[in-house]
This record gives sequence, C-alpha cells and structure tokens, in this order.
Amino acid sequence: MLPDESLVPLKPKDLQIAQTLISSGILQGNYRDEVALMVQSGMRAEIEALYFHGYDYLGKYIAKKIVQSDYI
Repeated sequence: MLPDESLVPLKPKDLQIAQTLISSGILQGNYRDEVALMVQSGMRAEIEALYFHGYDYLGKYIAKKIVQSDYI
C-alpha cells in the first residue's frame, strides 16, 4: 500500500489509455480490476512511489516481476 502523498491525479491522456485498456479485453482480471480502481479514484502512482518502501525495493520488485513473468 502506498501513502496518499505518492498518488497524483490522472491526466486526461492517462484516463483515455486506462479506458481503452479496460474496454480492449487484453488485460487479465486482476490487472483490469486495478486499472478500473485507478479510473474510479482518479489517481495514479508513479513507479518512483515504490521508493516509499525503501531504496532497494524498486529494483527487487521489478526483477521479481520479470523473473516471474508477472507483467502485462
């Protein structure tokens, strides 16, 4: 979970991309749910927000996602 200070408002282009992703059907269920939540809240997080969990967290997080092939 990220603190509210790590979130920024969606830009119109972000909203357009998110809505296109949701309607396209290419997103798996849990990713579609996350994007829908982002649209509903009107907020997004920059990847740098993961630094909140510590400097090493971001590198480990990305490496884990790549190794596990857990990405869009």
